[in-house]
Amino acid sequence: MTTHRIRETLILLPLVLIGLSRSSASAAPVVLWEFGTEEQTQLEVRGGVHRDMPGPRPPEFPDFEPNNTAVKFDGKGSRYEFADPGAKSPFDFSNGDEVTLEAWIKVDNLHDGENLYIIGKGRTGAAPFARDNQNWALRVRGVQGKACVSFLFATQPAAGVAKGDAHWHRWTTETGFDPKTGWHHVAAAYRFGSPETVRGWIDGAPLKGAWDMGGATKEAPIVDDDDIWIGSSQAGAASNSFRGDNFECQLRAAIRKDQEKPFAAVTRSRPGRRGSRP
Repeated sequence: MTTHRIRETLILLPLVLIGLSRSSASAAPVVLWEFGTEEQTQLEVRGGVHRDMPGPRPPEFPDFEPNNTAVKFDGKGSRYEFADPGAKSPFDFSNGDEVTLEAWIKVDNLHDGENLYIIGKGRTGAAPFARDNQNWALRVRGVQGKACVSFLFATQPAAGVAKGDAHWHRWTTETGFDPKTGWHHVAAAYRFGSPETVRGWIDGAPLKGAWDMGGATKEAPIVDDDDIWIGSSQAGAASNSFRGDNFECQLRAAIRKDQEKPFAAVTRSRPGRRGSRP
C-alpha cells in the first residue's frame, strides 16, 4: 500500500460541534480534494495513480493557476481510498439529506455502456459490508459515444425477491461530452427520498436526465461505514475504473443551484467569454 499526501479541505468540525443539520449547513463543502502538489493530508493510493499531470490551465481556463497539476488514473483498479470516520459521519446520507458531487475531469476513453467511477461511497467489496451497499456515487456513463453524468445509489433489496436491478437507482443525463476533449466540470445533486430533485450539470449547464434500473424511489439509500473511493469501485474492477485525469473532487451537503458557477472557474473558455472565480 502506498500513501499520497493530498491537499484536502475537510469542513467536518462545525457540523459536529454545533449540531447543524445538513440542510442548514449552506453550500459549504463537506470535503474538497485538490489533487495538486501541495501536501497536507493523506489519502491511500492503490495501483497506477500518476501525480503531477497538467491540470486545466490558461489560456483555455484563464482563471486557473498556470502550473496547476492533477492526477491520472490508469483504469485498472487504480484509486484513492478515504476511510469513513464512522457511524453518522458527514459522509453518510439518508432520506432528507441533500448532496452535490462535483469534479473537474478529463476522460481518456469511454465505451458505450461503461460506468466509470469518479467518486463513490460503498460498493468497495470489503468485508463485512454488503456487496451492493452504494450510499452515493458520481460516475460517467457511455451513451452513444458521449460521456454522460450519472448518479447512483442502492436501497435495501426486497426480501424474498429474486436478485435483479430493482434495488439500484441510476439517473443519467440525456446528453454528454465527447471523450478525449480535455477538461470538463461535472456535477450531480439529489435530496434523498425526493427523486424529483435530482439534477445534473456539465460545464455549468443544467441537463435533463432519466432514472433507470429500479427507477425513481422514495426509499432510503443503504448507509454503513464503508470507505469513499475516488477512481474505482467493486474491489478495483477495471470495468468501473476511471480512465483519465482528475483535478478536484468536491462533496457538499446541499443541492447546487443552476445559477452557481462551477467551483474553481465558470466554464471552458470561449471566444468573448471569460471564466471567473465564484
